[in-house]
Amino acid sequence: MLKVRDLTVRFGPILALDKISFDVEEGEFVSLVGLNGAGKSTALAAITGLVRPVSGSVTFDGQSLAGRSPEDIVRMGVALVPEGRHIFRSLTVEENLHVALTSRADKQRAKDDVQQVRARFPALEHLWETPAGRLSGGEQQQLAIGRALVCRPRILLLDEPSLGLAPKIVDVVFALLKELHEEGVAVLLVEQNAVRAVQVADRGHVLRRGRIVVSATGKDLSERHDLAELYLGL
Repeated sequence: MLKVRDLTVRFGPILALDKISFDVEEGEFVSLVGLNGAGKSTALAAITGLVRPVSGSVTFDGQSLAGRSPEDIVRMGVALVPEGRHIFRSLTVEENLHVALTSRADKQRAKDDVQQVRARFPALEHLWETPAGRLSGGEQQQLAIGRALVCRPRILLLDEPSLGLAPKIVDVVFALLKELHEEGVAVLLVEQNAVRAVQVADRGHVLRRGRIVVSATGKDLSERHDLAELYLGL
């Protein structure tokens, strides 16, 4: 469904991604793991139209994403939960979700999706009229994921969803990702928490200094005794 081929991104003299290639099939859970600065977030930004690659290609259902705006890419069925969540702190939970509906043409169905998000996240349901800035980190992360879900994505991209969260809330987030995967939503997860990320993935890729150095099934990666060495580049 999602095909990334020889993707290369530069920021001035810095080579952020060096000809990386990977796929995400329909309904598949794929993890990209690596240290901070490995190029993981840059890969998501290139896929979603936030940065322009210097070479390589990204296609979704056979259609090139090159030159498309982030809004068009969302409409195609690719939704991003960004690192740091980027919610509108002065808007209520409900208002944050409705802002995301601007990408939807089917307004009535979109409203139904908002209600589904409300039912899926009991913590948010009780905070419906609360400004998002007053939410805890875990509640804000649930809101960010809910905001992506109202776009009705076929593939959900997540950038460091566990960052800064308490271990108990990390468990909640990963349980939610597993649930979405079981419902048929494809997931591309970027994480520094390599062990946790590969445990839930169908396939995983270890990214280091802008290159994919290892690709394997999530099961095989999680059983490798040298995962830490691969991850750290030791």
